[in-house]
Amino acid sequence: MKGVEQGDKVKLSYKLKLEDGSIFESSETSGPLDFVVGDGSVLGPLETAVLGMISGESKVIRVSVDQGYGPRKEERIFKMDKTKAPASYEVGKSVVLYRADGKPVQAKVIGENEEAFIIDGNHPLVGHDLTFEITLL
Repeated sequence: MKGVEQGDKVKLSYKLKLEDGSIFESSETSGPLDFVVGDGSVLGPLETAVLGMISGESKVIRVSVDQGYGPRKEERIFKMDKTKAPASYEVGKSVVLYRADGKPVQAKVIGENEEAFIIDGNHPLVGHDLTFEITLL
């Protein structure tokens, strides 16, 4: 049986765990992960790990902060005037913002004062070491 090669479309069942062992996401709740190996749509260490795998094979991949989403960047935390924010904004809620080029970015409302909401535009997995438990379907 031939193993996975660059350019192959793959489907994985997975669990994505944080350093404390808690499950951040899994195929049980989000469905299988589908991608083309080498297209850059998933983290590089995950793409590399599937190379050579055969159907039914399982692996555990550890991804450090530097190989993953990087360290937290304070410059991605900003204030949004409440008069410009949708009425649905509230502390703790995830929101979608749009970059100047029109691409959506997930952010989180982390605080507020009388005039503004405080928004964190860092990726939710920034600053975390990650562990993927994967099985090639």
